[in-house]
Amino acid sequence: MSTQIPLKKNTSHKYIDEAMKLHEMGNIEDAIDDLLIAKSLNPRKMEIGKKLASIYLSAGSIQLALDELRILWLQNPNSEEIILEIAELYVQSSQASKAGEFYNRALQINPSNQDVLVVYGKLLFDLEEYQEALKIFERLKYLQIDNAEVLLSLADCYLKLDRNIKAIEHLKMAFKLAPHLKKLRIQLATVYIKEELYDGGLQLLKDLQEDQGLSLQEYILMIDALMGQKNYHQAQELINHCKEEYPKETILLKKSITLKKKLNLLDEVMNDYGFLLDQEQSLENIQDFCSFLEETDQYNHLQKVLVEINLDEESNAWANLKLAFLCKLDNPEYALECLNKALPFYSKDEDLHLLKGEILISLNYYAKATQWFEKLKDKFPGSEYDYKLQELIQKDKAYKETFSVLKKARAALESGHYKKALRYYEEIVEKVPDNRDWLEQLGSLYSYDTNYISAMESYDKALIYSRDDQKEELFGNQILLSTLYDDFSRTVELVDELSQVSTLQFYQKLQQIRAYRHLLAERSRDTEFFSSLLIQYQKQEKISLQLEDSLLCGYAYLYLGSHLLNVDDWVSGASKMFNKVISRTSEIALHPSAYEGLYLVAMLNSNQDKLISILREWIKVDAREKTKELYLQELSRLKLYKEALIFLQEEVKANPENLKWRVYKLNFAYTSWAHLDNKHIRINQSIKQLMSNCAQTGGKDSLAYFDLSMAYLIFTADRPSAEFLSRAQQALKKAIRLDSTLIEFHEYMLLCFDYEGKLEKIRPEWVNSKKKVYLEKHISLSPIADRLLMKLGILLLNQNEDHDNGRKYLMKSITLNPDLTEIDYYLGNYFFKESMMKPSYHHYLKFIEQAIPYVQWSQVKENMQRIL
Repeated sequence: MSTQIPLKKNTSHKYIDEAMKLHEMGNIEDAIDDLLIAKSLNPRKMEIGKKLASIYLSAGSIQLALDELRILWLQNPNSEEIILEIAELYVQSSQASKAGEFYNRALQINPSNQDVLVVYGKLLFDLEEYQEALKIFERLKYLQIDNAEVLLSLADCYLKLDRNIKAIEHLKMAFKLAPHLKKLRIQLATVYIKEELYDGGLQLLKDLQEDQGLSLQEYILMIDALMGQKNYHQAQELINHCKEEYPKETILLKKSITLKKKLNLLDEVMNDYGFLLDQEQSLENIQDFCSFLEETDQYNHLQKVLVEINLDEESNAWANLKLAFLCKLDNPEYALECLNKALPFYSKDEDLHLLKGEILISLNYYAKATQWFEKLKDKFPGSEYDYKLQELIQKDKAYKETFSVLKKARAALESGHYKKALRYYEEIVEKVPDNRDWLEQLGSLYSYDTNYISAMESYDKALIYSRDDQKEELFGNQILLSTLYDDFSRTVELVDELSQVSTLQFYQKLQQIRAYRHLLAERSRDTEFFSSLLIQYQKQEKISLQLEDSLLCGYAYLYLGSHLLNVDDWVSGASKMFNKVISRTSEIALHPSAYEGLYLVAMLNSNQDKLISILREWIKVDAREKTKELYLQELSRLKLYKEALIFLQEEVKANPENLKWRVYKLNFAYTSWAHLDNKHIRINQSIKQLMSNCAQTGGKDSLAYFDLSMAYLIFTADRPSAEFLSRAQQALKKAIRLDSTLIEFHEYMLLCFDYEGKLEKIRPEWVNSKKKVYLEKHISLSPIADRLLMKLGILLLNQNEDHDNGRKYLMKSITLNPDLTEIDYYLGNYFFKESMMKPSYHHYLKFIEQAIPYVQWSQVKENMQRIL
């Protein structure tokens, strides 16, 4: 009879208990053995796997713990607890991407797990996956709407994505919830300063300083804000204070150097660099010092510094490389020696190996250059070195031939023979077509020669061979030219291209709005396009904290809204924006443009009574001559002679060599005497005083003789005589002999011709002929005298037989000096008389884009209405 063996019950729990006891006693290996037996008896029991993973982890075996948990996860794929444990272990083992994968699985099971969202969001941020982190924190924001930390994390993501406006928006929301959170206040201050909102950033830091004190890094932020405000005195005081508290921190010395560079204290900058390098002779500091020497053209000192560098292999290689570039033209043998020392450290840089070939060719070592390029074929396969060798040889020969022509070109430029210089530079660029500087010079000469198409082509070619930090000036030249020659579509394109390589300045953004206005006037696109543009400016103003955007929005109302909206809407919108800017005293740099906007609104709205009150405030914040002249012209229109004379008294005192103010003063004095019975007595007294002034200076003050000359011409205009004319001419000629550098004297000599015409009743064309000869003579001596060119252009424009040259001279003068906006007035009048309505309208439109005297506005407005 067989005996049946009874089945034993599962006893895995006994092994688990025994394993825990062994673990507590420190007997890890036996504990693991018991758990493995328990697991073999009950392989699907989650508790066993978790305890086994825990013991592996306590023994320092993270990977074994992970393996155990992953087995459990495969058996229980929807266990949030296991998934999160796996994710946490991946974080501990620095396998962040794997951890992210499991946090994502946990969120698929429980999308509202706030703890997971926090950890996963921070993990993604650390992995620099900012867009994905942003999505996680956005989900968390809707679950924790009052959590400042979440808003701060969102702001961090937006900052990393360069979406500063959104970052500020979330930081301000967080600030309302937790205004005393230090990290938040520092972050908000940092963003404000980064966005050049220095007042806001500085105030936050000052409040924090009072409440909790500041660390060194936070003091550095405050220094940056003060320098951004151009409050250099306070910035220097703060730097000095921090130096006492942190005497060994070189960052303060670096900030001091930055500050002194802004103040142009070059000797002190040199001293500070000496102190900096004594304290911290790092490659970064040496490179910064060398950049300063290069910027200030101290090439001998730069070479000395580079030769003396001897820190480590990297520093020595960099120094030799800089020396090679520095000396390759003046001392190619030495440059080759330095480059050979540097090349082992830059073995993978093909361009530097090509540079060696170029230097060998410049030394006429053609055989060595050929051998060198043969070696490069193996080092950098795929490059066409035979072609490059021949190209470099030809280029080198062209350069050597070119330098003799370049010498002639520079001599022609210095002597003012611009036509000759233009021909030389055309020859130079034909020989060497890829030299940025020569192409830029050629473009400038074409601009002076009023050859718009060739100038733009030269600048386009120069851009190809320019680094990004060299392109802004070239784009600026093209933008100016495209505006002068009514190529407004190109203006818009150029501003867009410039924005890709440089942060746009306010005036560049304004140029684009003005160009859009001309395109709107031409109806070059649908009205909806321009309406959407206006809406974009309005939206940007609402979300932006920068007053610059409010100013741009105001000009968008002024230039675009005046065509698209009814009068009340655009006037209200523009005035609101300009007044908003003026109300912020901290942004005084923007006030001149805001006042000009208010002036234009009042003028376009035919509200002439407001002009003088706007101008009285405007000149307080705007030192430009054109603004002050506008103020004087308005005072003249309103016959406020006393106010004008008081103003001119100060201006002549502050700017004695400004001939315009001296003439204005004499004109206002004469006009104020016009209705007096003793006018002639006043005139005689004034002339005697001016003659006395000439005598008192020993006959050596050119300005005293200028005043006397103008007094004769102005005070005796209603009773001209040959004697007065002779005295005026003699006095003005004496002034010119005493100071030949003041080219403006010649401009006022033209008044003598006008006086002579009245006196002798000479026909106007004879007077103009004399003026023409005089101007041509002095322009030949000073070919870039912009105002003389303008006077000659206006003169020729009014002569029936020489209109083309008249326009050419006017375009030359405004190219040399874009502030001569009155040229658009004369060109607008000329084209209007010739019934050429489109160019006339564009020139009038450019003229009224800036504030102009009300008298001229009335005429321009009438002509523009007739054109329309």
